[in-house]
Amino acid sequence: MDDIVYLYADEMARASGVTTEQLRRWDRLGDLPAQRLGAVDPSKADTPAGNWRVYPRTQGMIERIRTLAADKAERRTGMSDQEFPRTAAARVLDVSAKSLKRWERMGVARPVWRDGRPIYTAEEIRRLAPRSPRYEP
Repeated sequence: MDDIVYLYADEMARASGVTTEQLRRWDRLGDLPAQRLGAVDPSKADTPAGNWRVYPRTQGMIERIRTLAADKAERRTGMSDQEFPRTAAARVLDVSAKSLKRWERMGVARPVWRDGRPIYTAEEIRRLAPRSPRYEP
């Protein structure tokens, strides 16, 4: 192999926070073409491992994967990476979803309602952060 460090699909999936199945799907669709181990390391070309997917371990590659994952999530949920359903917002704020719901009833939390569900923007989460038990300015 050359100076570039390559990761197998399972290693890249862990490093970038997606599944190996998603990496394979993006490879098949041409969204994120993988290289093959045999092409990167000629000594492995004639072995069964020669066809394994590998990805260059660069920050650019990891960011590209995360961008693809965020785009997929936005298409699926209709929410951007700056919008959170109640349970995710509660996790970010380190409070229970029940507490967040109570804050909504009290008028402290002001989510945007979409399809009958509360959606918290990043701005609203920042506004609520001082109420969080682990808030440190």
